[in-house]
Amino acid sequence: MTVLELRDVHRVHGTGETVLRLPRSKVDAGAAAVLVTHDARHAAWADRVIFLRDGVLVDVSQRDQPEELLSTPALNVGYTNIWPQPDLTPLTIPWLNIAISLLAVPATTMLGAALFTRSRLPIERRE
Repeated sequence: MTVLELRDVHRVHGTGETVLRLPRSKVDAGAAAVLVTHDARHAAWADRVIFLRDGVLVDVSQRDQPEELLSTPALNVGYTNIWPQPDLTPLTIPWLNIAISLLAVPATTMLGAALFTRSRLPIERRE
């Protein structure tokens, strides 16, 4: 198992693309990878998006184009025009509390997942 700490990757590597190529290449070869970040553009590295709020599933979607990740109904409330940043700076939305994970398994099953948490989504709480 290889662990990469990417907490401050944008400070060292711009948008983190250089660093994210390593786990993405491993995923494409059939390995599993998990990525957690607050940069919304890192969702482009995932093949499937799972939206959660307070641990409750809000939406699940699979996208062919990374740009479509941010147009999912669960995330398409409260902001627009955030993809992509013209100057390629990291995109962090402080009021949106985004946590994104890339999770992959062999190609016969799902290849990736991005987890989003949005504090203002109207969902039912579980006790």
